[in-house]
Amino acid sequence: MKNLPTVACALFVVLCATSVPFAQETSCIGLYSVADTLYKQGKWSAACQVGRQALDKAKTSGSPYQSTAIKTMVLLSDLKRDLGQPADARILSTAAHDASATRFGPNHPYTIKTLIRLADLAERRSNDEMAKKLYGRAIWAPKEGPCCDAVTVAPALIGLAGLYKKEGRADEAEALYKRALEVYETARKYRPYLDGNIAQTCCDIAGINRERGNYAQASENYRNALAKYKLVDGPNSMNAADTRVRLGDTYIGWGKPARAERQYRKALAAYQTLSGANDIKTALILKRLGDLYLTKGNFPKAERSYTQAVAVLKKCSPTCSATLTAAMKALDDLRMKRGDQAKAVPLHQSVLAILN
Repeated sequence: MKNLPTVACALFVVLCATSVPFAQETSCIGLYSVADTLYKQGKWSAACQVGRQALDKAKTSGSPYQSTAIKTMVLLSDLKRDLGQPADARILSTAAHDASATRFGPNHPYTIKTLIRLADLAERRSNDEMAKKLYGRAIWAPKEGPCCDAVTVAPALIGLAGLYKKEGRADEAEALYKRALEVYETARKYRPYLDGNIAQTCCDIAGINRERGNYAQASENYRNALAKYKLVDGPNSMNAADTRVRLGDTYIGWGKPARAERQYRKALAAYQTLSGANDIKTALILKRLGDLYLTKGNFPKAERSYTQAVAVLKKCSPTCSATLTAAMKALDDLRMKRGDQAKAVPLHQSVLAILN
């Protein structure tokens, strides 16, 4: 009993020593949450500053291999990527991958995700061979060790599929897209948020079918994607409108102009609601509608659509000059075809002025 005060003091010292890192870790988690919120709000510079503080806290709390430190490095990597600083993003992603492999093992979901980020960064640097190797490692890692969630690996399948598609290896790309789609559809029962991933993958598969001239299958893929986007984002969302445009383009290739016009008009209404009448996407749809009416021989409607497209593009940024030139040339050609030289000649001179 004489030693009881000594034991109590020793126990108190141990508890105090262990409580400091815990307090620092809690502070680190709070800072990480703030940085993540700032990132989602688009306040990237502020998010970087808070993220750095969170990472410093995480490291001083005991080890750079704890989960909060790894998550913070991933967040900072994404920020650097979006800020156009790929070298810094790669350094942070590499550090996150190494820390995750040390802390959790090479086949843990955290480690796989950091590997996929490294592959994405390599692809952004046009280092496709390195990207393929990293995507491949992410795909094969679960087979070499403890089973990893298939949903974690699916983005690697999609990333590798995109590289194969770029190389003209459409069959291999489609097979990978379909594997990813199967994964998402299987997991969707318990993870409804995967509807967006399903929609995007359907669009990827549709694009391959459209390039092959398999318009029937492509239109089915796009309709499936559209149904998902309408559920996730709403019928007049940007994703739904973009998919309608792709579906309309597919109908044009398929020789079904009436169906194409219907999709284009719905997309146009959505763009005008979302971004206003002076949006580049609004102008592009008006140009498509003009082309459609021209092929049908409906010159008045075609001229009206081209005129509206030109008016919208003139209010857009100077970077739209190429699109503006194309719309003005289409309007010029139409007026010449109709014999309206009084309006065609000044427009032709304007086109030449832009080109020069």
